[in-house]
Amino acid sequence: MAIFHYARISTDSQDISNQALQVEQAGFKVDAYYEDVGVSGTLPAMQRKGFKQMMSALKEGDTVITVEVSRIGRSTSDVLDIVAKLTKINVKLRILNFSGIDLCSPMGELVLTVMAACATFERSLLVERTHAGLERAKSEGKVFGAVLKLPPESLQQAYKWIGEKVKHEDIAHRLNIGVATLYNLKKNWMKSEESLCEYKKHYEKQQIQIAISRRAKKKKSRRYEAQQM
Repeated sequence: MAIFHYARISTDSQDISNQALQVEQAGFKVDAYYEDVGVSGTLPAMQRKGFKQMMSALKEGDTVITVEVSRIGRSTSDVLDIVAKLTKINVKLRILNFSGIDLCSPMGELVLTVMAACATFERSLLVERTHAGLERAKSEGKVFGAVLKLPPESLQQAYKWIGEKVKHEDIAHRLNIGVATLYNLKKNWMKSEESLCEYKKHYEKQQIQIAISRRAKKKKSRRYEAQQM
């Protein structure tokens, strides 16, 4: 009966060795280590390379240990699915911050359901806050993404010249832009007439956002000057 340690981190900048250290300090003698680096907990566990390899190596009577439920997954249904798979092959699942409760037992499944639901709820709140922040930034006129500086009329003309086999260097010179910029515009916005229309929409939207941003800055500046008087 072997003990398997599973660790997961969402970004390469995180230190995965801390999870192994916590398991060792808890007194577990691990026989095999499996990990997924740079993998989000929203990706189903069975679609992760490290976790899938571990599942293939497990035998009846083995134990899987990890530091917290979110390492297994951030979706309640996915975590419960993994518990069901482990229970079916008579493998125990222990999570350090659950004080050693066997999550494949009835009591463990009850605790797991509550904790996994909380993890999903916390992630939903984070997404909601992020969305609210983006909406607030948009209302203040903040521009997201690269600013489209070339007017749609000029892009349309460039599209026409390219069709007439005019050299890219000459087109860039006529429009007073770099050749690299022209190639980038061609790749992203000059695939078809529909792409040109989409560019125009984005350009006009950005111009509105820029105008709102400028008004907001002026208003803020006038408010500051009034406070100093």
